Amino acid sequence: MSREDHDSDIEFPSAEEEERPLTHTELHERIMKGVKVNMKRHTIPNRLLLTQCMDMYAHLSAHAETHF
Repeated sequence: MSREDHDSDIEFPSAEEEERPLTHTELHERIMKGVKVNMKRHTIPNRLLLTQCMDMYAHLSAHAETHF
């Protein structure tokens, strides 16, 4: 699979979006989109690892919201 095939699943931000910092929600949405795209391409053991990473991110994200 070529790089172009991989990139076709990913929405890149516009120039305006790149100029401003991301909100926490936008960052979360981008990370989750990337994880979901990657899950489509990997084998079962890698999907399990990605799922665990998503769970860890959700936990850390919730923790960060309560402390910052």
